[in-house]
Amino acid sequence: PMGVFLDALDKVGIKIVPYYLFLAKLSETGMPHLEIGFEEYSFTSLGADDMKTIAAIPERRAAEEELLQRLNDGKLCYGVKKDGKLAAFIWVNLQECHYEGYMFPLKEDEAYLFDAFTLMAFRGRGIAPFMRYKTYRELSRSGRKKMYSISNRLHKSSVKFKEKLDAEII
Repeated sequence: PMGVFLDALDKVGIKIVPYYLFLAKLSETGMPHLEIGFEEYSFTSLGADDMKTIAAIPERRAAEEELLQRLNDGKLCYGVKKDGKLAAFIWVNLQECHYEGYMFPLKEDEAYLFDAFTLMAFRGRGIAPFMRYKTYRELSRSGRKKMYSISNRLHKSSVKFKEKLDAEII
């Protein structure tokens, strides 16, 4: 009902996007249980060569040039691969949290995670929590202890997913 109403407003030029801002911190003990079952997967930093693969994903709309610009702007991209094939990826901004017109600068111990995506062939395997945990660990090694992310309030599965990872709505 709410989504239909907001879609109707969007069609006449009024855009309303209700969202939650989440804050997650890697606990001292971490969440090693999220790594169980992913021995055949690799977590890696993605670079310019990987942007062609991401741009070619049918469900995605970002052009390769846009993705390369993200890298040139200093954003990081991490991915999960199995047998050399990309299964999922996530973007990280170390300078600012930016979503639909809402923006704030980040401190040296903060990061903003955005545009996470799991390819259709790999959905339903728990890759997203594994990838997010590995991203938290990687960022914490460089002193980034607070991880922000944003979810559309109406996207209930995204909200539940982040709550399972002990992210809190702030």
